[in-house]
Amino acid sequence: MAHVADRTAARKAYGALLLRWPESLNGAIGLSNIDYAEGDLQAAESVLRDAVKHHPKSAVALNNLAQVVADQNRNEEALSLIEEAVALGGPFASAAEQTRAQIRKKMAAQQ
Repeated sequence: MAHVADRTAARKAYGALLLRWPESLNGAIGLSNIDYAEGDLQAAESVLRDAVKHHPKSAVALNNLAQVVADQNRNEEALSLIEEAVALGGPFASAAEQTRAQIRKKMAAQQ
Protein backbone atom coordinates (compact mmCIF):
# COMPACT_ATOMS: atom_id res chain seq x y z
CA MET A 1 0.00 0.00 0.00
CA ALA A 2 2.90 2.37 0.72
CA HIS A 3 4.10 2.09 -2.88
CA VAL A 4 0.71 3.23 -4.16
CA ALA A 5 0.75 6.21 -1.81
CA ASP A 6 4.30 7.03 -2.87
CA ARG A 7 3.31 6.89 -6.54
CA THR A 8 0.27 9.05 -5.91
CA ALA A 9 2.41 11.67 -4.18
CA ALA A 10 5.05 11.47 -6.90
CA ARG A 11 2.39 11.80 -9.63
CA LYS A 12 1.06 14.95 -7.95
CA ALA A 13 4.57 16.36 -7.61
CA TYR A 14 5.53 15.66 -11.22
CA GLY A 15 2.18 16.99 -12.41
CA ALA A 16 2.71 20.22 -10.47
CA LEU A 17 6.25 20.49 -11.81
CA LEU A 18 5.02 20.11 -15.39
CA LEU A 19 2.27 22.67 -14.85
CA ARG A 20 4.88 25.18 -13.71
CA TRP A 21 7.60 24.12 -16.17
CA PRO A 22 5.89 22.26 -19.04
CA GLU A 23 9.17 21.66 -20.85
CA SER A 24 10.87 19.98 -17.86
CA LEU A 25 12.59 16.85 -19.11
CA ASN A 26 13.05 15.47 -15.60
CA GLY A 27 9.38 16.04 -14.83
CA ALA A 28 8.30 14.30 -18.02
CA ILE A 29 10.60 11.32 -17.48
CA GLY A 30 9.43 11.00 -13.87
CA LEU A 31 5.73 11.19 -14.71
CA SER A 32 6.06 8.80 -17.66
CA ASN A 33 7.90 6.31 -15.44
CA ILE A 34 4.99 6.34 -13.01
CA ASP A 35 2.50 5.90 -15.86
CA TYR A 36 4.57 3.02 -17.21
CA ALA A 37 4.85 1.34 -13.80
CA GLU A 38 1.06 1.53 -13.46
CA GLY A 39 0.57 0.02 -16.91
CA ASP A 40 -0.85 3.18 -18.47
CA LEU A 41 1.16 3.01 -21.68
CA GLN A 42 -0.95 5.58 -23.51
CA ALA A 43 -0.39 8.19 -20.81
CA ALA A 44 3.34 7.39 -20.71
CA GLU A 45 3.51 7.71 -24.49
CA SER A 46 1.74 11.07 -24.45
CA VAL A 47 4.08 12.51 -21.83
CA LEU A 48 7.14 11.16 -23.63
CA ARG A 49 6.00 12.52 -27.01
CA ASP A 50 5.77 15.98 -25.43
CA ALA A 51 9.23 15.48 -23.93
CA VAL A 52 10.70 14.52 -27.30
CA LYS A 53 8.99 17.50 -28.92
CA HIS A 54 10.72 19.82 -26.44
CA HIS A 55 13.96 17.80 -26.20
CA PRO A 56 14.51 16.06 -29.55
CA LYS A 57 18.12 15.25 -28.65
CA SER A 58 17.25 13.47 -25.41
CA ALA A 59 18.40 9.88 -25.78
CA VAL A 60 16.59 9.03 -22.55
CA ALA A 61 13.22 10.35 -23.76
CA LEU A 62 13.62 8.67 -27.15
CA ASN A 63 14.68 5.39 -25.54
CA ASN A 64 11.75 5.39 -23.15
CA LEU A 65 9.32 6.37 -25.90
CA ALA A 66 10.63 3.56 -28.10
CA GLN A 67 10.10 1.08 -25.26
CA VAL A 68 6.54 2.26 -24.62
CA VAL A 69 5.70 2.11 -28.32
CA ALA A 70 7.22 -1.38 -28.61
CA ASP A 71 5.20 -2.51 -25.62
CA GLN A 72 2.12 -1.53 -27.64
CA ASN A 73 3.32 -3.78 -30.48
CA ARG A 74 4.15 -0.89 -32.81
CA ASN A 75 7.59 -2.30 -33.45
CA GLU A 76 8.47 -0.55 -36.71
CA GLU A 77 7.77 2.81 -35.13
CA ALA A 78 9.67 1.78 -32.01
CA LEU A 79 12.68 0.75 -34.09
CA SER A 80 12.70 4.12 -35.84
CA LEU A 81 12.60 5.93 -32.50
CA ILE A 82 15.35 3.85 -30.94
CA GLU A 83 17.57 4.34 -33.99
CA GLU A 84 17.36 8.08 -33.30
CA ALA A 85 18.39 7.49 -29.69
CA VAL A 86 21.31 5.25 -30.66
CA ALA A 87 22.51 7.79 -33.24
CA LEU A 88 22.74 10.44 -30.53
CA GLY A 89 25.39 8.44 -28.69
CA GLY A 90 26.47 9.87 -25.36
CA PRO A 91 26.26 8.42 -21.87
CA PHE A 92 22.98 6.59 -22.51
CA ALA A 93 24.09 4.90 -25.74
CA SER A 94 24.41 1.45 -24.18
CA ALA A 95 20.88 1.62 -22.76
CA ALA A 96 19.55 2.62 -26.18
CA GLU A 97 21.50 -0.21 -27.82
CA GLN A 98 19.99 -2.69 -25.35
CA THR A 99 16.50 -1.39 -26.10
CA ARG A 100 17.19 -1.68 -29.84
CA ALA A 101 18.33 -5.29 -29.38
CA GLN A 102 15.15 -6.11 -27.45
CA ILE A 103 12.95 -4.54 -30.13
CA ARG A 104 14.77 -6.40 -32.91
CA LYS A 105 14.48 -9.67 -30.98
CA LYS A 106 10.75 -9.10 -30.50
CA MET A 107 10.32 -8.35 -34.21
CA ALA A 108 12.22 -11.48 -35.21
CA ALA A 109 10.09 -13.62 -32.91
CA GLN A 110 6.91 -12.28 -34.51
CA GLN A 111 7.96 -13.21 -38.06
